[in-house]
Amino acid sequence: MENQRPRKNLKLESALVIALTKRLGPKDDTLLHGIVGFEFGGPPDLRLFRQTPDIPGVTYVTSDLLWCEQQPPNSIGRYELAISLPEESPWAEHILFKLAHASLEQTFDVGHTLDISEWVEPDCLIKGLFVTKLLSFRLAGLPCCVLYFVGVTRAELDYALAHGAGKVAIQLKNAGAFPVTKLVRESVV
Repeated sequence: MENQRPRKNLKLESALVIALTKRLGPKDDTLLHGIVGFEFGGPPDLRLFRQTPDIPGVTYVTSDLLWCEQQPPNSIGRYELAISLPEESPWAEHILFKLAHASLEQTFDVGHTLDISEWVEPDCLIKGLFVTKLLSFRLAGLPCCVLYFVGVTRAELDYALAHGAGKVAIQLKNAGAFPVTKLVRESVV
């Protein structure tokens, strides 16, 4: 039963939104929805949250992956993806598009780091992502979570690979570079 995936329906989608709003506060009325659906290679639906007390800025959360048969579960179960930026940006939409499609071929989990240098412009200072958990919940009796991605510089990514992601997470928090991804900032290592 743990490896089954619930079928998307209005009741389950509503349960997802309730879990998200408990953690992130009220969602925007806007739902970013592609013309081509995620299951056909388009972008995932994105919900935006702007009123989260401990996360200043805009938090983007996918809302298609829990129902996608191709995505393998991680150690927690089925998962969606999230990232926060100080303000709305097409960068977040692009990164979540890439992450969502990559999650169909590889499993992302808490503590992972990712090199995204091929996904971003050469002058972008953020070259990697650190993965943590935003929240976990049960949906249709199955364990689910929302993975939270925080942008890191090349030096921070290399440091995490050499010393562990936990150590770079502490330094990011101490420097005010966590949990919101700031696209222009100095490296903390």
